[in-house]
Amino acid sequence: MKVFLRNIILFFIISFALIANGQTPGVIVQKATGAGSAVLDPNNDGYVSATTAGFSTNDKTQSEINYRPIPMPGLEPNSDLGPGPDCKYTDFVDSGVEDPALLAYDGSGNMLIRLRLGGLAPNSKGYSIFIDIDEKLGFTGPNADPNAIPGNPGFEIEVSCQTNFGIYLYNVDGTISPSEEASLLGSDYYQKSVALSTDCGDADYFYDFYIPFSLITTHFPSVTTSTKLRMAIMTSMSPAAALGSNSQSDLTGINDATYNYNYDQMFITVIENFYPSTVVELATSTPADRSPCPTITGSITTSTTSISGTSTEANGSTIKVYKNGSLLGTTTVSSNSWILNGVSGLSGGDIITATATAS
Repeated sequence: MKVFLRNIILFFIISFALIANGQTPGVIVQKATGAGSAVLDPNNDGYVSATTAGFSTNDKTQSEINYRPIPMPGLEPNSDLGPGPDCKYTDFVDSGVEDPALLAYDGSGNMLIRLRLGGLAPNSKGYSIFIDIDEKLGFTGPNADPNAIPGNPGFEIEVSCQTNFGIYLYNVDGTISPSEEASLLGSDYYQKSVALSTDCGDADYFYDFYIPFSLITTHFPSVTTSTKLRMAIMTSMSPAAALGSNSQSDLTGINDATYNYNYDQMFITVIENFYPSTVVELATSTPADRSPCPTITGSITTSTTSISGTSTEANGSTIKVYKNGSLLGTTTVSSNSWILNGVSGLSGGDIITATATAS
């Protein structure tokens, strides 16, 4: 009996490998079941590409569903993950032409997520979206989250696709022990397909999954399609909530190894770059990355006629200076510096701030 069981397992692994290799880019290698098939493959032809010809030049523009890239602070390198094998099923990949994570929002109110991974496997892993809903995150500064704790600098929601189990919705506000709010069990809500890219020298794969946005609103009533959101995407070696776990594998849009796997700092970097956007805005456009804040240097008095500072943005980037929230004047960056001349009318107690906007 043990030999027979072992043969079954070996047959399953070999069969899965044969299915996954040598397939047309765009073909679905693990199709969603039930109602999820019509959501993730609307024309039900077995391909995530627009036609059965598959992807030939671009797996974003030739996609059946119009996924939009989720904003990232930088290039996602492969082989930068913590636990897990390089270039495999929890390793995000991105050569600079593609995107490691994308989002869509369909006419039935479903939020769809597409992840580009370096490999494929039938085993059970986790793929999570951490969502900030109050535009507060981090431990210091004016936008710090009062509920931030080590391991969770300010996320309120986690949506987790746990392969071979289903989709789970967690409340993570102020905790690293996620509380399950809802679950969508089974394989109706996710699928796997072949991407066009070959970032590790072999085929990359799309892991697609979705959740009805109304389910999020039901359990988090303040979150609607008009709520400004910020997101971070992470894989996990375990089919469970990822926040606070020791199975966190790879965070998108950042070199995990460069940060020495300091996830709090990595989360803050990713979210500070993410301009708050509604789910509809994320699905219909690609919000620009957020420019780093400029600094104001030197003292400012009631007799000040010029205000100067620094910025890490490129030459020509726009600097706007404000007095008590009202625009005082506009200037530009030159060699990482800027100056606004012609300032007058300052009074004691005025609050001076500045913003940077790069093209």
